[in-house]
Amino acid sequence: LLAVARVSLGAVNLRQQHEYQLPDDGVFWVESGRQVMARDVIAAGPADAAGLKAGDILLSINGRAVAKSAELSREVFNLGSGGHARYQVLRQGAPAEFEVVLEARTRAVRSSLQLVGWLYLIMGLFVLFRRFRAPRATHFYLFCLASFVLFVFSYTGKLNTFDWVIYWTNAAALLLQPALFAHFCLVYPGARGDPEKDKTLTSSRKFLLFWIYGSAAALGTIHLGVAMGVLRFSAPLAELRWLLD
Repeated sequence: LLAVARVSLGAVNLRQQHEYQLPDDGVFWVESGRQVMARDVIAAGPADAAGLKAGDILLSINGRAVAKSAELSREVFNLGSGGHARYQVLRQGAPAEFEVVLEARTRAVRSSLQLVGWLYLIMGLFVLFRRFRAPRATHFYLFCLASFVLFVFSYTGKLNTFDWVIYWTNAAALLLQPALFAHFCLVYPGARGDPEKDKTLTSSRKFLLFWIYGSAAALGTIHLGVAMGVLRFSAPLAELRWLLD
């Protein structure tokens, strides 16, 4: 049932990823003081082709003043893929202007990871059906299922109800997958020996499991706090999301 539910969600999500693609200018913008600065420019990307360089300070886009990276993101989103954006920037104190043709955000790396995710699911189901009664078979399957969700699910940026479900399911898998893997390594193969020694090992394992899943829960709480606006940081949202991951 878990597999059917996740595969159904994944199939709809893959279709949405194919049909809906966010526009991109090929620049990683950061807020520096009260200015928006290009920290990195992707080689051969739209901005690079137009002549933008790292260190450029953005003044306006299509005549609209930009003071925050969120304002730039909204403008790029509204223009869409194929849209023309006129960037007014400050380069080493001198004003300059560039015409950037926005492109759909590339998903080449994501496509490769999605293939890996499907392989994980097939492997987990194979082990579950062939060795259902074997020790840790279900645990291994849950690890494979979490890996499938982590690599296949990806929110599109529409941020409708379904997109938020995908977003939080993926975030949960990001935290659960390494925790399940560490747990699996602690308990497999589970050979028994001296009873007293086994009791000590069990006690130490419980302590380690508390920290493994406790760390995942703590990171999940921080992630939720940032999303709800309870926790605020000075870093741009895109950089903050990367740091959380």
